[in-house]
Amino acid sequence: MLKTLPYVEKVQMMSKAANKAEEEVQSLLKKWFGNPMRIETESAITLFSEKGKFSRLGVYITHLSLLVILIGGLMGSLYGFKGHVEILEGEAVNQIFLKTRDEEVSKPIDFSVRCDDFNITYYDFPGRKEKHVKEYTSALTILENGKEVLKKTVQVNHPLHYKGLAFYQSSYGTLHDVTLGIQWENKKEKQLLKTLEGETVSIPNSDSRIQLLKYVPQVHNFGEGVQLVLFKPNQEPRAFWVLKDFPKFDPQNNNDFILTFEGVTSKEYTGLQVTKDPGVWIVWIGSGLMIFGLIVSFFFSHQRVWIRIPKSSDKEIILAGSTNKNRLGFEKMFNHMVDGVRTQK
Repeated sequence: MLKTLPYVEKVQMMSKAANKAEEEVQSLLKKWFGNPMRIETESAITLFSEKGKFSRLGVYITHLSLLVILIGGLMGSLYGFKGHVEILEGEAVNQIFLKTRDEEVSKPIDFSVRCDDFNITYYDFPGRKEKHVKEYTSALTILENGKEVLKKTVQVNHPLHYKGLAFYQSSYGTLHDVTLGIQWENKKEKQLLKTLEGETVSIPNSDSRIQLLKYVPQVHNFGEGVQLVLFKPNQEPRAFWVLKDFPKFDPQNNNDFILTFEGVTSKEYTGLQVTKDPGVWIVWIGSGLMIFGLIVSFFFSHQRVWIRIPKSSDKEIILAGSTNKNRLGFEKMFNHMVDGVRTQK
């Protein structure tokens, strides 16, 4: 069997005793492989040693890692989600919004997130009037049962993690808090109503509702104005403009009240992307297994060496070996071993 292996060499034993030759060969095997296994028969002593036996598992570890990554991805798809939330500076929220095909659905969370501060840093380009954003950050606080449990400043690619949720800095903007005046036909007093952009509120003492679409600081050289949508029962929604300096720009016919634009205050908000992925750690484990499997597969090999020492001193010592990879490296090592046996004979 030894003579059929890929690497075979014979060394003349000359007059040295078998036990003395065995000691010298064992010292060589310990140097290159470790403690050998000894097999003794009537005519010879065979020493067997190997290293890198685990390298044959590399291909199986790599394929197993693909299955682990796939399982982690499926868990993230089935039990995870991706949403967003916009928090006004100084305010707190306890729900996020998930995007579906047709609408956004609110999803409550069992704690509150407060935006304590929002900051924007701009690049300083001498001679340029345009401002280019360098960085924007949000100072967030996690609240549970009215108590502060965690504070962190969130930057792009530096999220806040809490209870399996990750809050990423994704956007920012300004919301306008508009004050509207409601003047009824039969009353001299004007009633004030506050609303935010995109918000729909009911008009007091009426079955009508009003939605603030947007605030514009300059409407075709007419000055500040807001665009509103009026909802009345059994009527089509009606959109119109209300200008601060021209309150009678739109007479708002067929209404028993007149809306006027009284003022506006701006509030900055931070936009956060909120994700939950329970399979992310499984994916990381699978990635680690893949790296380990590839290292084992490409940088280690299963090397085996047999050295047969005859008990008769006039016969030859047979050295044989095999490897499953890196044949060139094994061949150099095997030749060094053969040379070591020759020099000690």
